[in-house]
Parts: sequence; C-alpha cells; structure tokens
Amino acid sequence: MPPSGFSVTEVRPMEQFLLACAEALEREGRERNLTPRDAAASEVKSISQAIDQTTFGKMETSILALLREFYSQLVSANVESWETDYRRAVDNLIQSYRNRLLSLHI
Repeated sequence: MPPSGFSVTEVRPMEQFLLACAEALEREGRERNLTPRDAAASEVKSISQAIDQTTFGKMETSILALLREFYSQLVSANVESWETDYRRAVDNLIQSYRNRLLSLHI
C-alpha cells in the first residue's frame, strides 16, 4: 500500500475475487436448491470450521477471513432470491468494500 492509500487499480482485483466467489456461491447454491442466505450461511460455517481445524499460514487465514466476512454480510442482508435480490446485494457489498479500502490511509 502506498503512503497515500490504495488506488482503484489496486482495489480492483479484490472486487474481481469477491465477485468470482459470489458467482461460484450462486452456482453451488442453485445446484443445491438453497436460498442465497442459506448458501452463504453454509459457506460461513465451512470456512469457520476450516480455519479452526486447519493450520493455515497468515495469508491463507486472512483471505479466508475476508471471504467469511463477505458471506456473513450476505447472510445479514437476508437475501432470499437469486433472481431479484442476490446480484444487487453482492454489488452493494462489493461497492462498500471498495469504498472502505479506498478510504483507508495508514
């Protein structure tokens, strides 16, 4: 991170990563006939168990923690429909993460 904070160019890969994970969650959730909320809750549980039961390095744990938080916030959004609400919730959440990272200055 440069002293001036993160740029859009630096934040974009995080956005793409989260979007790809959200798309994978949708595919898996639809295959398992789960609502978006239930699919995300299942992922939160799986990631939490993996972190608790496996010895990962700091980088791996940090990435999993980011993804767990992302899915936790999708659970909190209480999205019940893949067709109408899911993509909007994902886009809003990614935009929030983007804004928060762009405002981060250390």
